[in-house]
Amino acid sequence: MLDAGLSALEQLLTFEVLGFLLVGVAVGLTVGLLPGLGGSSGMALLLPFLFGMDPAAGIAMLIGMAALQRKSPITRIGRVAETEGDKRGDRSRPA
Repeated sequence: MLDAGLSALEQLLTFEVLGFLLVGVAVGLTVGLLPGLGGSSGMALLLPFLFGMDPAAGIAMLIGMAALQRKSPITRIGRVAETEGDKRGDRSRPA
């Protein structure tokens, strides 16, 4: 069992797989910034590019994309500013 875990770790820590992980992070960040697109639509957009790809690289790309959905501080800047304005009682914007 330890041999299988070490073999999987060795396969995941290659430059190719880590590169696809970074590509997935970049795609997830881009999809997260676009209004109206979320995690499920990002996965649907990424899925056609995964066919014919090495399974480890494809899963790494999906994990990289899914890791940023609703967790990135860049996508939350507007929401944080809105909630802070509401807590201060700032009603300059119409409801």
